[in-house]
Amino acid sequence: IMVVNEGKDVWEGVLKPSIAMPEAFLYDAFENRCLIADKTPEGYHLKMYPLKSLFLVGGTCPDLPAELPTTGAEIPLQSWRRSTCEGAAYPAFSEPVATSLPDGERLAAEDATFSGFVRYDCTFDLPAPFQLLLTIEDAAEGVEVFLNETGYGIQIAPPMTYRLTGRAGVNHLRIEVATTLERACYPHLEGFQKFLAPVPSCASGLTGRVTLHVLTT
Repeated sequence: IMVVNEGKDVWEGVLKPSIAMPEAFLYDAFENRCLIADKTPEGYHLKMYPLKSLFLVGGTCPDLPAELPTTGAEIPLQSWRRSTCEGAAYPAFSEPVATSLPDGERLAAEDATFSGFVRYDCTFDLPAPFQLLLTIEDAAEGVEVFLNETGYGIQIAPPMTYRLTGRAGVNHLRIEVATTLERACYPHLEGFQKFLAPVPSCASGLTGRVTLHVLTT
């Protein structure tokens, strides 16, 4: 059974399959991983974020974790730096400048016509290797994450969550955000086209909070 939240708000409720499913698990195709299904007497409890999808699959999955992952201490992420580059120039980013998050309104105000890639990076220390959960509340629009130069994939629907493997000592986190062409194209419109087109109001870069937690299970 495929479940998709096509709305703009978080949906939370119970899915009651029309066929008997004594055992089931959830499959996240975008991240290619299995999840534990929260079974209740009424059915399966789901919490779906906008634009997210899940499959409810009958049976057992050999890769299913023993229990739902839980998060521990939050690792502070500070001293963010931001650099930009036009799409055709990637990966030739500009010299980084200090910034703080969320950054979307600040970036849009600094360069109202910018379209391309925005790179954010920072470092953090760990006393030992840990499995980590990175959560990006919102971004405009596609996000790719790297930790210590290892890529963890692209996501397009917020909130974006990534499971990362941290090492003992200094870790380097990099988040790249690809923006749309709306801001760059608008100044080139002329005449009736520009009269009809609304002034771009799309955001740029990281527009939500970014948090990092230790995974305890």
